[in-house]
Amino acid sequence: MQSKRTFIIYSDPGHAWARVSFHTLRELGIEEKISLYSYQRNGYAFLEEDVDLGVLITALRARGIEPRFIEKNRPRGYSKIRTYFSYSPHAVKNYFEQKSALRAVQVSEYSLRGALC
Repeated sequence: MQSKRTFIIYSDPGHAWARVSFHTLRELGIEEKISLYSYQRNGYAFLEEDVDLGVLITALRARGIEPRFIEKNRPRGYSKIRTYFSYSPHAVKNYFEQKSALRAVQVSEYSLRGALC
């Protein structure tokens, strides 16, 4: 039996993007395969529908995961996604490095508090 994973697709009259966490991109090993035509914000990539969404679907299906999509349409005007930064695999790497550094600081602070008590 195949497992399923659900993603939200945001669209405006001209284009659509699937919201995918950086964790999912890294888990699937596709963070380097996503183009600059996608966008990024707050630990998520917004994969453009023409090519990058296909990269995601192919990677999921290769692992026996069937993608499902929930659509959120904007019938008029442009989506705010168009104002986000262009996707970069370096952003994914930096995101995980920052999270790792933050965890290290939190562990150090916790250890210091324990030593002071």
